[in-house]
Amino acid sequence: MARAAARVAALSRWAEVRDRTAATAKARQGLLDRFAREVDPRGELEPAERARRAETARRKFYARLTLARMQAQRARSGRAPIFPKFAAVSAAGSDSDAVSGSSSETASSAEGLSHAAQPTAA
Repeated sequence: MARAAARVAALSRWAEVRDRTAATAKARQGLLDRFAREVDPRGELEPAERARRAETARRKFYARLTLARMQAQRARSGRAPIFPKFAAVSAAGSDSDAVSGSSSETASSAEGLSHAAQPTAA
């Protein structure tokens, strides 16, 4: 019931907004700033390079979410993972750990994925 109420509230809000781009500008900028801090925590890069890397980090973040969603769908359907090597890759995981397999998180696929990406008991 709470989910339905939240959906109604969200739809009501967006029905009243004239310019969705302007309404979400602050949130989008905050997310880009987060990725900029992630790729250049000490602020040493040139602004153009920081922006390029932040955009790549953003794309990586969403690609990982997509991979986790696909893995979860396959797990729920009882099929094998698409890329078993990356079964433990989470949206917040490190590339170097996922590729090398050196992280203790990559050793346990159940711990590496969010609850949404894990198979549910029937």
